Amino acid sequence: MNLSRALHRLTANRPGRLIQIDGKPYLERYFVARLLGLTIYLHRFVGPDGDRHVHNHPWRLSLSIVLRGGYREARLVSFAPYQTREREVRWINLIRRSTFHRIVGATRPGDTWTLFIHTTRRLGAWGFLQKGDADHGQLISYQEYPTPTDPDWHLTAPLGRDMPREPIMEET
Repeated sequence: MNLSRALHRLTANRPGRLIQIDGKPYLERYFVARLLGLTIYLHRFVGPDGDRHVHNHPWRLSLSIVLRGGYREARLVSFAPYQTREREVRWINLIRRSTFHRIVGATRPGDTWTLFIHTTRRLGAWGFLQKGDADHGQLISYQEYPTPTDPDWHLTAPLGRDMPREPIMEET
C-alpha cells in the first residue's frame, strides 16, 4: 500500500472538513490531536488556495512537514517595494505569525499531504496584505480576515469517510 492510500485510509476515521475557495475544493483538513500546547492536523492539498494576496496565520508558530508531494509557496520578502518570491516546499516549512505567504499550488494536486502543527493559543485572526496602486506609488494595506472557526470544530465534524473528499490518486 502506498503512503497516499494509507493516509487516505487513516483520515477516513478522523474528524475532517473540506475547505473550499470560490466553491472549489482547496484543502482537506483532518484533526489528529491537541497536546502539550500544540494542535496537529493532516492536510491534503487538492487545489490552489486561490488567494491573490499573501496572508499570515493567527498563531505564534506553525510548522508544515511534507509527507508526500510538495507545494509552491509565494512568500513576502519586502514591503517597500512590495515583493514576493516563489519557492518549492518539499520537506519542512516554518511559518511564524509575522510570515506572509500564499499557496500557489501543490506539486501533486490530490497527492500532497502535510502534517501541520501550530501552537494552540491564537494571537488574533488571519490577515491579508493587499498591494494597491495609489497614484502610481505602492500602497499596502492589512486587512484582518475574520474566521468563524471554533477551535473545537473537530468535536462535531464528520469523519473523513462521511464528508465529500477527492478520490485518492492512483500510483503512476
